[in-house]
Amino acid sequence: MRKILSICLFTLIAVSVFADDFNISEAISSGNALDYNEDARFSGYNRIESVHFSIIYEPVFEEAAFEVYTWCDDIYEDLAEFFDVQPSRLKLIIRGRIDGSNGSYSPMPEHINLYVTSPSDFFLGARTENWLKALLIHEMTHYFHIGYEDGFFYSLSKAFGSIVKAAPSAFQPGWMMEGITTNTETIFSNGGRGRNPFFEIIYKSLILEQNMFDLKQAAYSSNFQPYGRIYVAGYIIVDHILRNYGDDAFLKIHKETIRNPLAPYKAIEKVLGKPMASVYDDMKEELLLKYQDSLNLPKSEVVVPLRESSWARPFLAEDRWIIYRSDPDRGSAVVSFDPISKKEDIIKKVSLTDRYSIDVSPDATQAILSVGATDVAHPAGSSMVADLYSLDLEKGQLKRITKNKHLWHPVYFGEDKVVAVQRRSSYSDLVLVDLVYGTIEVLFSREQCSVFNPSISPDLSMIVFAVNSRGVQNLWVYDTTTDEVRELTGPSNSCEYYSRFISDKKLIFSSDREGDLRLYQYDFENSKFAQIHRDRVAAIDGLVVGDYLYYNSYSTQGYTIKKVELDETAYVEVDFSKKREYPELFSFKKPEKIKKYHDVPDFIAWAPVPLNLNLVYSSQNWFGIGFSIFSRSSVTDNSLQFIATNPYNNFQPNLFLDTSFDIWRFPTTFSFKNYYTTFQDSDNPDLLRYSQVVNTALNMDFPLYYTSIGSDHFRIKYSAGLNYQYSMSKNDPFMMFDVPNFDIQSFDQSHNLEVSNSLSFTYSQSSSMRNLFPGNSVGFNFRNIISTPIDGKSLRTITLFGLEANIKTFDKQSIYLQCSIGYSNFANVAYSFASNGFALQSQAEKGALLLSFGYSFNIAEFDLPLFWSLNWQAIGARIFLSTKMKFDIEAALFTYDPYLYFGLEVVNLLGFAQAVFPLKAGLVLRVDTSGANQFDPSTDIVPIFSLDFSQYLGITRRDKTLENITNQGVDIHQYVK
Repeated sequence: MRKILSICLFTLIAVSVFADDFNISEAISSGNALDYNEDARFSGYNRIESVHFSIIYEPVFEEAAFEVYTWCDDIYEDLAEFFDVQPSRLKLIIRGRIDGSNGSYSPMPEHINLYVTSPSDFFLGARTENWLKALLIHEMTHYFHIGYEDGFFYSLSKAFGSIVKAAPSAFQPGWMMEGITTNTETIFSNGGRGRNPFFEIIYKSLILEQNMFDLKQAAYSSNFQPYGRIYVAGYIIVDHILRNYGDDAFLKIHKETIRNPLAPYKAIEKVLGKPMASVYDDMKEELLLKYQDSLNLPKSEVVVPLRESSWARPFLAEDRWIIYRSDPDRGSAVVSFDPISKKEDIIKKVSLTDRYSIDVSPDATQAILSVGATDVAHPAGSSMVADLYSLDLEKGQLKRITKNKHLWHPVYFGEDKVVAVQRRSSYSDLVLVDLVYGTIEVLFSREQCSVFNPSISPDLSMIVFAVNSRGVQNLWVYDTTTDEVRELTGPSNSCEYYSRFISDKKLIFSSDREGDLRLYQYDFENSKFAQIHRDRVAAIDGLVVGDYLYYNSYSTQGYTIKKVELDETAYVEVDFSKKREYPELFSFKKPEKIKKYHDVPDFIAWAPVPLNLNLVYSSQNWFGIGFSIFSRSSVTDNSLQFIATNPYNNFQPNLFLDTSFDIWRFPTTFSFKNYYTTFQDSDNPDLLRYSQVVNTALNMDFPLYYTSIGSDHFRIKYSAGLNYQYSMSKNDPFMMFDVPNFDIQSFDQSHNLEVSNSLSFTYSQSSSMRNLFPGNSVGFNFRNIISTPIDGKSLRTITLFGLEANIKTFDKQSIYLQCSIGYSNFANVAYSFASNGFALQSQAEKGALLLSFGYSFNIAEFDLPLFWSLNWQAIGARIFLSTKMKFDIEAALFTYDPYLYFGLEVVNLLGFAQAVFPLKAGLVLRVDTSGANQFDPSTDIVPIFSLDFSQYLGITRRDKTLENITNQGVDIHQYVK
């Protein structure tokens, strides 16, 4: 049984593979308001070579590629020494068209994606001297760790492909996978999460509230706080091990797990001399002792509901607040909040670039937001651009203001202007946006510097903003009357964040000068700084209202809003004067040669196949022998898979080739199938016929409109296809290459050439994190198939139409309606009805119609560990009722199917490390409403089952990103003779 489980979990080795390692807010930087869609059209890729890497990039992102080229080999050597191994060369892909800070490592094939955009918030801290450097350290650690070149599986990989060496990672807990990365990004840089107070408050709150997750839960991420659990648990556990058991302790543990991958905790016990559970308890005791003094601080009053949500800064509007909040049950939204009754009204469901990318107009009628618009059909792959949008706070209407300008952190500057932050490569500038004329003026820009969170004095005379210069972060002031810019704090060893004016001459901001995040005040009139509040966990982004100080803090429920009464005794003067120099600018090397990169699929693996894979087409000769080869590009969606099998009992090779690529930037797929099959004769069901089939198909997608704006997703796609099939069949079995007995005249031969066209439209809204079922959505699909008369028969056409709508009713509940129609100009077509679960049935009529009604609902959410990193997160159910009818328009014949189909499907959401996949199982029964057929459980009850591994298997073709609802209702199975 364990061997079977091992084989299944081997397919899940994408623990860190296709999941993004930096799943945080989205932001990007361009060069001087560069419009990528116009000034930087996609023109292919270039490649430069270092000692250990092939760096692949678009020419427009050459600056970032040269940055990485300068120090990537140094990082390689540092990590090679740390892991005591020298792995092979690796591809680095520079991704610059996403306004989001992220990165990933994948062993399928081996490569690293580096997203140029640095974070717009501080999930990685402010002390990291270079975003791309920290990112590469993190992802390179995955490469050394997951693809460790030692042990049994590494030996196998030399024969079967590099993917095999990653097999042990499938059995390692998530904290182990991300614990070493979060530690190396700290060890080998000046920053990292280990020096980040915003990361520390997560586990600090868990310790102080005595709400720490257990060791089994540390193995995976979940839909419960903290969402990045494996990063948090990983850092504190591995940090504890390195400090208490030696710098080489993790390497010893890792080498032991390579030898025995099924028992990682036994490996830890062998190396450390005590059980992992005891190590975990020691770590918690150590943290409790560290934060013991915080428990002596007074508690502050929480002014938002005590539920699992993250609340951003409040904006005052008479008797209400305007707040952006994220909720795992309700999704992300801008809400109107009553601080007295603690009730909220949703103004607009929308996902912002980050939680601080919102400002409210002085009259509280409008809000300015930064929202990312995604285009999954971009020639270079998916792109996402952060732009400014206005939100009518009364009507909830969202209107786009800028296009392709890469802007976030907007703040109103008068009635028709906005101060914001704009991306510049992996850095950013302070800019002034004219909302009337659409012009952008750069107010502050420094080489290798990034800008964060501007705030403006009520009299518009000053703009205060944070500037990060190679890991040194302090506050600067822009005088709007003189255009002069000067430092307000530092530079020093502390970092300052999130300033906010409370009057024309007083400013509140956060600083980590004492280690934790506290609130400070600066008085411009007397030029004095003072500490004004320290919270048990953190005090961020303060606001004074009357006699109270309101501020953001953190709890095990997420970011919250607290208040305390102003106390003059809490004011302690401090010194923020300059105490250090800014680091020198980085000097980047230019490679000697720059080559054009031609994208082809990389070999991933081959494997023996124990089955005869024509079982999809036949119930005969299931067992056979063969092999499979899989290749995939690390840069685009290009892929190639070839499978060859043969049954044991005779020589009948079955060949399958599937490949995907782009033609003129349009996604294209081509397949070739050669298989031997059996089927029942349509005129004589007792007669079994044998057939050799050759099928080729070519399909091309033309994305007409693919975009996502905030929580709204739109897709319009046209597809064209060509399919040719040749078959030869007879009543007796035959061998394909039995040449002496091979008489072509003894076979019935058929040719079929099909031309297909389809048009689909989808609109959907993002669902909340814990909702198992889609949010509001509507979609339709129109498809026409023409079978040409090359076989001497008349022209045949089939038209398919599907319409589906999903409507949210109550919290985590929804209903769906489906109508699917198929019609042909000839009779005897077998239509596939996707929702009833019963076997296909041929029919004499030309048309078929399916109507379905369903109700979906969540039952419960869990945080339940199973084994290894596998976990159970939620359970829900879907109840549906379907009915069919047959019709012939020419004969004006409409016949209702006497059967009603009732279905119940239970949906379980399973997780593995960072990814999730649904497991669906249920029953469908049919009832003859005419009474002509008595109910027979053996034939009238059918089980349904599905398990979706697409998140692990890298299903990334462009149209998959927005495929939120399925419009397949009716499809063609075969022609019936």
